[in-house]
Amino acid sequence: MKRAPDMCRSIFRSTGMIHDNRFAGEACNLLFMTIDSSQSVLSIVLMMKGNYIKGGRFMIRIIIHGCNGQMGQVVGRMAAADPELEVVAGIDISDHRENLFPVFRQIGDCDVEADAVIDFSSAQSVDGLLAYCVKNSVPCVLCSTGLDEAQLKKVEEASKQVAVLKSANMSVG
Repeated sequence: MKRAPDMCRSIFRSTGMIHDNRFAGEACNLLFMTIDSSQSVLSIVLMMKGNYIKGGRFMIRIIIHGCNGQMGQVVGRMAAADPELEVVAGIDISDHRENLFPVFRQIGDCDVEADAVIDFSSAQSVDGLLAYCVKNSVPCVLCSTGLDEAQLKKVEEASKQVAVLKSANMSVG
């Protein structure tokens, strides 16, 4: 895994967990040392915000934006297999799959509290996603591709208010 202390510091600061860059850097170094190569940067972002207990266990509540697409389904299966993750909602314009969580057609309709949003949708839905994340102070892992220049500027602006990890490639290798 590549080290990304500046990105990590930014995430820590935007989530309000650590306000001093020196301490954020130390926390990031510890965090990166504890993550093995089978975990992705996605895991880092999710560890930042999760903070509730269910059944005596620490749980991270996630919304999968694009839950019925191929990658959304992969994320859903991975989350279901992880005892520390709970998919609390999905967002998708398609309702052709059965899910174990409520699915909303638009993220603005979602009234479920979450610790992070994982996005594998399309460029057309990114503006609404960013507005939701900023409004609700929910960190976002943004994996949609095909964003235009105006959307990339919106991503940059949103990242000043809430943690946004933008990556078009979430592969481990």
